[in-house]
Amino acid sequence: MNINGWLRRFSYASAIGMFLILLMGTLVTKTDSGRGCGTDWPLCNGKFIPAYTIQSLIEYSHRFVTGIVGLILLATMILVFMYSRRKDAKWYISGAMFFTVLQAILGAMAVIWPTSAPVLALHFGFSLLSFAFTLLLALVFSEKAEALRKGDGARLSRG
Repeated sequence: MNINGWLRRFSYASAIGMFLILLMGTLVTKTDSGRGCGTDWPLCNGKFIPAYTIQSLIEYSHRFVTGIVGLILLATMILVFMYSRRKDAKWYISGAMFFTVLQAILGAMAVIWPTSAPVLALHFGFSLLSFAFTLLLALVFSEKAEALRKGDGARLSRG
């Protein structure tokens, strides 16, 4: 597989992962599972493996998936900076990484200290920005964008 294939796959994985994080964060909020792991972070009630309660499993799975997607984002960032000449791609992955780290810090703060609704709103808002940046990145490396850049109209009409 060529490098463009890797860039495309990692950018898609980043966008899908960020969308999954948004959904899981919404589930944490709606089920009031934010305190499912107590005030410990990154552990859950002082343990690596959480207790078998619904709230702790929901909260900890959100943290776990966020960690995995963070690693995917890091790998994507390395690939983009090493192999892509596109400045827009570098801006998008940088924005995604910046807002992901920022919202992770806010999420950790929300766990450790009691927080207000505005802090949680910022946490969610920064998550939306992270997703938007990863979606833009995925669009940069999509097959349709590649065809447009190459001027391949026949490839576009096939869908």
